[in-house]
Amino acid sequence: MRAVLIMAMLVMVVTGSVLSAATVVINCDVGGAQLELYDFATRSWQKSSFPKVLSLPRYSYVLVRATAPGYETLERGYDVDRADMNNFLVSLVPENPYPESTPLFGISGQIVSRRGLAILPNTYRVVCRNLTTYKKSDGHQVSQDINYNDSGAWFSGVFANFANNRAAAVGDRVFIGVFNSGLTRCFGHEVRTLEEEDISNAGILTTIFIK
Repeated sequence: MRAVLIMAMLVMVVTGSVLSAATVVINCDVGGAQLELYDFATRSWQKSSFPKVLSLPRYSYVLVRATAPGYETLERGYDVDRADMNNFLVSLVPENPYPESTPLFGISGQIVSRRGLAILPNTYRVVCRNLTTYKKSDGHQVSQDINYNDSGAWFSGVFANFANNRAAAVGDRVFIGVFNSGLTRCFGHEVRTLEEEDISNAGILTTIFIK
């Protein structure tokens, strides 16, 4: 009987020691972000990197600091309350959630016939043009993109300018027009002035009505 009790106590001790150790994985939603961990023993920050894997006692506390260019510095603590795996994602907030310009800007939408007619793929060519920055000498997709419509009458276009990181900016006037294949007749169009939210989203969604 005594041997059985000793064995049971030994199992409890071993099991308790295993459960007391927990795995902690710390990651960040911003690539290239820098990680620092607070050392409570020395009362100082220690440099580290994402992703970070730690083995800590259950019910312990880990304090992190994350920094990245263009984002606000974040200091946050996490409770290690799971006995197995603790996954913590550090989310950083941009210093300016509404940037003035963006190097990549997308336009997508749907063509709708006012007469209720079905629109087959490759029926129309959709011209997307940044009227504010457009130049005939610009390369493809810098300030203009022309594509045929897809199935369901959907269309898309992209402006990309990484040379000066300005494909579109707040206040730019963007033209979206639906043309025939020869670009000689316009069946419907829209001109939109871009707002802060459009630039923050790096794109707009629209509907073009045609006759």
